[in-house]
Amino acid sequence: MQPRIVESIVSPRDDEAAMAAFGIQRVPVDYFHWNGYRYSTLKDALAAARRAESRSAQHA
Repeated sequence: MQPRIVESIVSPRDDEAAMAAFGIQRVPVDYFHWNGYRYSTLKDALAAARRAESRSAQHA
C-alpha cells in the first residue's frame, strides 16, 4: 500500500520557519515561453522554435 501524501496548508510565516529550519533557500527563476510551452533554459526554447521553423520550411 502506498503512503498517502497530504499537503497541509500553512501560513507564509510557517513556510519561512520551515525553510530556515531545513536550510532551504528561495531563488528567483526565469522561464522562457514560446508557442504555449514553458522552458527553463533559453537554449531549449530556441531549439524548439528552430525545429518548428525547420519543419514549416520543409512543408512549404
